Amino acid sequence: MGAERDPRRVTPTRSLAACFALSLALIVQAAIVQAESQAESAADRPLVVGTAPVSGTFFPAGGALCREINKTANGRIACLVAATSGSEENLKRLRNGDLDLAVVQSDWAYHAAGRGIDADPPLASLRALFSLQPLIMTLIAGPESGVTDLTDLRGKIVSIGPAGSALAAGARLVLEGLGFAPGSLQLVEMPVDRQIPALCNGEIDAFLIAVAHPNGAVGSAVDLCAASFVPLSGEPVARLLQAFPYYGTVTIPAGLYLYNGNPVESIGLLATVVADQTLDADLVYRIVEATFDNLDDLKAQHPVLEHLSVLEMTGPGLPAPLHPGALRYFQEQGWR
Repeated sequence: MGAERDPRRVTPTRSLAACFALSLALIVQAAIVQAESQAESAADRPLVVGTAPVSGTFFPAGGALCREINKTANGRIACLVAATSGSEENLKRLRNGDLDLAVVQSDWAYHAAGRGIDADPPLASLRALFSLQPLIMTLIAGPESGVTDLTDLRGKIVSIGPAGSALAAGARLVLEGLGFAPGSLQLVEMPVDRQIPALCNGEIDAFLIAVAHPNGAVGSAVDLCAASFVPLSGEPVARLLQAFPYYGTVTIPAGLYLYNGNPVESIGLLATVVADQTLDADLVYRIVEATFDNLDDLKAQHPVLEHLSVLEMTGPGLPAPLHPGALRYFQEQGWR
């Protein structure tokens, strides 16, 4: 048997080949490491969407939005939904850079961008992407009230929600905006669960509440005593929309409730997706594209999203200027 080759002795040709192979392997390995690092880096910096408490409708709406973004991003975006206390916290965290996107009630966004909220200065860089479900101002009249339109409401007893609540404050503001001077209605404040028996037994003639539909309280009133929807439409509404541009015209779809055979015109505050103007325009474009290109999938994910329409999501009532990324997509679709 011959002597074994000394592993330390390699011909120059084989040495060059080995070096080349080693260099190539190192380059490939470096590229793989860099790609993995970038992927990990993207995952480490997810797109965070602020919503509201998990018991409300903003949280599942934000979750549905993230699912559509993640589904179409192919790993380029990792969208996460964050539960918060609601619009006020979302706007503060958006200002501080703790959130990338937020679902915010349109009146809060309008005032934040315009005059600021509390001691905070105006958030002039706030930009809108689109709206999601509306919180519809819903006027329900009792079966013996004689109320079928807004003109019938004068002198009637109307509940506007729990005392001291945002529901009551919003309802009072809307009624004043519709032209009902103080004293022209008998306004009462009572808990939402008390409004239904009070309406059915004639203690009150109507109640006004801002809700996303379908809604259990509204359904109970309609089912228990054939209460009816009163449209909010006509010249009084046109004047209100001029005074309060953060409201939008919306429709309660037909068929949601037992005696709801026809669509009902109304107005509503919009759950609006907002961002700071510094959020990358290409990223925003991809978010908006993922939303509208998969709108049917989005609508199927939760009952409050089921009746979304392009017109209402992109139309009047957006409380801030459009983000450049959203505007580009809208213009491509002919919506602006």
